[in-house]
Amino acid sequence: MANYIPLVIQIKILCRLPAKSLIRFRSVSKDWKSLIDSSNFNSDFIVHQARRKRLLLWSDYTHNDCIVDVDDSIPQQKISLSHPLSFNRFYCRLRKRKQMKFVGCSYGLLCYAGRYLSSEDDDYFNCYVIWNPTIRKSVVINALYNKRIYVGFGVCPNTLDPKIVRINIIHVSRDDVQYDDNKDKVWRVEVFTLRGRVWRSPLTKLPRKWLKIDLYRKGTGYKTPLVINGFIYWCAYSNSTNMVVFFDLGSEEFAKVQVPSYLYNTFDIFKLRNSLGVVGIDREEVHNVCLLDHVSKSFIKLYTFTLPKMWSWSKILGFRDDEQLIIIKRDNDAHGSEFVAYDPNLKHFNGLKNDVSCFTFTSYSESLLLLDQSGTLDDDDDDEGDVAHTTRFLDHQR
Repeated sequence: MANYIPLVIQIKILCRLPAKSLIRFRSVSKDWKSLIDSSNFNSDFIVHQARRKRLLLWSDYTHNDCIVDVDDSIPQQKISLSHPLSFNRFYCRLRKRKQMKFVGCSYGLLCYAGRYLSSEDDDYFNCYVIWNPTIRKSVVINALYNKRIYVGFGVCPNTLDPKIVRINIIHVSRDDVQYDDNKDKVWRVEVFTLRGRVWRSPLTKLPRKWLKIDLYRKGTGYKTPLVINGFIYWCAYSNSTNMVVFFDLGSEEFAKVQVPSYLYNTFDIFKLRNSLGVVGIDREEVHNVCLLDHVSKSFIKLYTFTLPKMWSWSKILGFRDDEQLIIIKRDNDAHGSEFVAYDPNLKHFNGLKNDVSCFTFTSYSESLLLLDQSGTLDDDDDDEGDVAHTTRFLDHQR
């Protein structure tokens, strides 16, 4: 039986199992419940699950999410997600759809900004939903109305505490001498931590020079903030200068880095080589791929490529682990769309088989976060034989 197997071996085995099974295994014994609920086990589980190549594809129009398993082509297996029951309260009768906007994905948690039925303005958010689709649990966080709110979400890698960051750019009096760089507008920042359960102003320095968060630039659509290695990144600009603003989830400090000036018009940010990558267009309509060097705090150009002119409506989604660039190809005369991958080594576009209509994707890995939080737990049918199967598996490893 499992009692004869050293605890270290049990932990290694359990970390490789799906989170859905671990939820049920908490009922096997008090020892297993205590083990699975511990923060150390949760950290080990996240590390193991992060090695799995999975992507979360999010549809901007249908508001349906799905998780896919990825190997050399994208995707092979698709798992559709049913949104949690907590979404039902944000259904708008006038627009006949849920008033939710995707904010970000971090450590197996998805975050959405929502508004109650009384609000119709796209820039008003008075609630947020943090959802773990693996354990089918969600938490709703209320907030005060603020217009022109820019939101970011991420899990602090040191404490595994989910955090929501709200940036409000407001007008101030010109005789306010506190703000020397720009006396018209200033940032107001609020941070919500799930453990603290309160909105507070972080004790941190804010960008001294006024910056405008760029989420809706023409031709690129809505830009979701990016979370990488404990940092939340936003596209920004000031006086026609393109920048990237980032927030440290640990120290809760802001910093900024200027995007290369040869990126003439639009640019977007992606995860590349486990760091921040930028793809932008220069004056010759050539796409430039750059990587942020955190030591020099500058971007290094990796390579360039050009999309065919007939792909004028195409959209860049991001990079795979093999650094191939994923693009939604849309021809001028075609009604549909398809995935293509650009190989920078071969300098060639390859078509990918796919039946998902999506507009952005992000990496996803399972976690047990929210397990110890009070929230809405959706009912789900139990798969028979999970406990018996794992008991036999442990006996086999003995």
